[in-house]
Amino acid sequence: FARYVGEMTEPSAIVITADEGPFIRYYGHRSFVTRPYSLKTMDEFRDQLDILMDQGVPVYITSSGLLSGDPNRQFSGLLLLKYDLSFVGQHFSEDWHRGATRIRTGYEKIYRVQPRL
Repeated sequence: FARYVGEMTEPSAIVITADEGPFIRYYGHRSFVTRPYSLKTMDEFRDQLDILMDQGVPVYITSSGLLSGDPNRQFSGLLLLKYDLSFVGQHFSEDWHRGATRIRTGYEKIYRVQPRL
């Protein structure tokens, strides 16, 4: 999936991730920012995204970055309220977090994040 992200995004892109960021940097050769997990840092994160987009930096988010660890949809709700997400594509992915005996496989998605007009 990380290589796929590199193929589907511009070299100057920033990818919002959960904990898969280092893989995207290493295998996909893209910069990343980790999504916030607390309400205290969400406004600061939103301001950071606005600055990047004002500078013309392409911003993307993985489906894990959008949805994982998001109780009550606080982060995804904020993101969807302020930004438009456009589906870019999906690719097969393996999640090895739980060790070799419990592997999660499925499709991870990537979306382009743009200011809502």
